[in-house]
Amino acid sequence: MSGIITDNIGRASGLIKAAGADNTPAFKVYASTTQDIPQYSDTLIDFDTEIYDVGNCFNTTNKEFTATSSGKYFFHSQIAQDAAQTGRVTMIHAYVNSTKTESEGYFREYLSGTDYRFYTQFTITLDLSANDTVKLYFYTDADNNYVGTAVNNKQTYWSGFKIIE
Repeated sequence: MSGIITDNIGRASGLIKAAGADNTPAFKVYASTTQDIPQYSDTLIDFDTEIYDVGNCFNTTNKEFTATSSGKYFFHSQIAQDAAQTGRVTMIHAYVNSTKTESEGYFREYLSGTDYRFYTQFTITLDLSANDTVKLYFYTDADNNYVGTAVNNKQTYWSGFKIIE
């Protein structure tokens, strides 16, 4: 009965095992502290706390994902940004094996005299080889900028999993 969802459903991890395949490795991490982001530079985001890590693929010390096998991987991230006083551009960059490969960004208009939280999101599919590493960096042209300040709500996060092929 290939292609039919089996009774072997991984409810604890949120992963569904179908036809003998699964979406592992899989992870979700978040930044548990506020991080100061310098203006005009790519800064490695401090994803230091795991929500789950199926397959032990995320290293919170190095802030990196390591592919455990070759294939296509799906990633999504959101960066919560506070205290932007100036600036219009924010970007999340994916680095594969220390090389910048993909970017997504956002252009915004600062509203003078208004304090607000701002979110940049990033979704990507990467074709990785076993042992390839992926890290996410954040760029902004804003001064006096902080990310991860909504830590109680885990609003700065990164998740990913291998796509079943």
